[in-house]
Amino acid sequence: MDLKELVAQIPDFDHKKHAEKIKIFAWHLHTHKEQEQFNGTQIKQCFSDLNLEPPTGITPFIAAMVNRSPKQALPRGGGYCLEKRVRDQLDEQYGQRVATAHVHKLLTELPDRIPDLSEREYLKEALTCFKYKAFRAAIVMTWNLAYDHLCQILLKGHLTDFNAQLAKSYPKESIIVSQRDDLTELKESQVLQVCRSANIISGSVHKVMKEKLDRRNVAAHPSGIGIFETTAEEFIKDLIENVVVKLT
Repeated sequence: MDLKELVAQIPDFDHKKHAEKIKIFAWHLHTHKEQEQFNGTQIKQCFSDLNLEPPTGITPFIAAMVNRSPKQALPRGGGYCLEKRVRDQLDEQYGQRVATAHVHKLLTELPDRIPDLSEREYLKEALTCFKYKAFRAAIVMTWNLAYDHLCQILLKGHLTDFNAQLAKSYPKESIIVSQRDDLTELKESQVLQVCRSANIISGSVHKVMKEKLDRRNVAAHPSGIGIFETTAEEFIKDLIENVVVKLT
């Protein structure tokens, strides 16, 4: 993440004093630039990159961090590093917020990658559920979208292969699929397995969808198992990127 993206996620950044901005810049250099140390020149460059007027001198601010008790910065190899307590505090204060905002940005960009307008609008509704922390609903809706996408693909160009493999994989099923409603006579897991065996989808896509089907089943029923934001994030991104976008 670059510096502009970071400060955009800190609502009160412009009102912070120079000392606080310098600590944030130092944390940015440690965390996002993966630098073990920072110096006054690099901090001044952060002000410049944001078109902010820097204080008259950076060094006195860093010296004050070093001389405070407890210390906020430590001399390190010709430069300085944030003291662990300060860095941990900034991790907690900004790290999770920025990471979550970054994921939300990725999710909001997903609909534009879907050419089918009806699928795009359906995903937007699923993401509305996610935005308002209805994670179970977001998971169920995203699964419905990805599974229907697969069904439409097999109906458009793979019916002969699908029906031939269906008779082999599940000989007790007497159905011959010719339209979307026919697929409702089969379990979703059966459709996935037939598609894999008939090479309509690859082994990796089958693995993704089988895993997500199991997770959808957990989310869709009162199981006592919590569904958290990170679970829903991964679920949505994985299905959209590896199924809806890639399967054409």
